[in-house]
Amino acid sequence: MTEAIKGGARDPLIVKLDIEGSQVHLFKENTQWVARAGLITLELDDWLMPWAGMSQTFFACISQQSYEYLLGGESIFCFRNAS
Repeated sequence: MTEAIKGGARDPLIVKLDIEGSQVHLFKENTQWVARAGLITLELDDWLMPWAGMSQTFFACISQQSYEYLLGGESIFCFRNAS
């Protein structure tokens, strides 16, 4: 993500993640890009590793931003508020 921003893309339109539990690390630090993404979608992997807190860093990070949420199956879609 950092390389894409450095390469000239300032605001990512869509960020689609299917990283099988690695969101624990992705949303722990260097998350400045989250506030600029128009849509973030990822599969929540808590079902894969119950009671391991796989989504804790994601929810801690995303809750600091202004997003609306839609759940669909195992996925969550986070739409940035335009206001």
